[in-house]
Amino acid sequence: MSVRSVWRLRSVGLLCAVLGLVFAAAPPAVAHAAKSTAKGRGLQFTYEVRARDSRIGQAKLTVGPKQALGKRQVRALLIEGSTEDLVGVLYAGKARATTWVDSAWVPVEAHWRSEFGRKKGEAEAVYTPKRVKAMFARPGKPNYKVDQATSAVPHDMVSVIPWLMQQKPKPGFRATIPVYTGMDVCELDALARPPESILVPMGRRQAVPVDLVFTRCRVSRRFTVWLDEKDWTPHRMLLPDPVLGAIEVVLLAWQPLEVAPVLPEGPRKDP
Repeated sequence: MSVRSVWRLRSVGLLCAVLGLVFAAAPPAVAHAAKSTAKGRGLQFTYEVRARDSRIGQAKLTVGPKQALGKRQVRALLIEGSTEDLVGVLYAGKARATTWVDSAWVPVEAHWRSEFGRKKGEAEAVYTPKRVKAMFARPGKPNYKVDQATSAVPHDMVSVIPWLMQQKPKPGFRATIPVYTGMDVCELDALARPPESILVPMGRRQAVPVDLVFTRCRVSRRFTVWLDEKDWTPHRMLLPDPVLGAIEVVLLAWQPLEVAPVLPEGPRKDP
């Protein structure tokens, strides 16, 4: 395999992680915006992914209305994102990911689909307080199954940032949690640093940088998210990349939906 092909494959995997991790960042802002949102309709957030001073991706995140699941209340987080080719380095692609979370923003069940460079993948996962049961499928290859006990409540690539925001991290905050990535279960270490002044599309903001490091899994990765010092909205995320130098993700806007979103069927009551 050529060096160029390796770069492409690494970048595809990286952008899959960006779509899963980064485009899911805004749901806890619902706590602030829901007061002005018509009941049961939901919210939609718009993001842009940048590298080398160019746009390489975009996404819309829909936060669905609450649904009854037995005695619990859950809501769907629906991500629809796409990436664009950049001077032959990246394969264009798209992803659609749904994770259902409970009132504590802890995942209950997930269903993700992606297609990058004509390579398709689909993951399904069910979460219990200390276990992840999942399957990752690719056409023409054996299904990859995960059935792993965890030392703490597990999260996934869609729920982890919303959960982090609910913790309202201050400088010095630190946490370690298990996270399902689509292929395996990683250990995530989060560390909050002192606030910084950053300039983003929505204006200048004072934000707390939180460094996130994924270890003990097939692909170790790290990135930094800047959370608003007052309401913990994620304004910016930066993910190092050996090919592109860095991938930056920025929140462009959010809006209440005029019409209730059409969401996937809810998770099973008895996983």
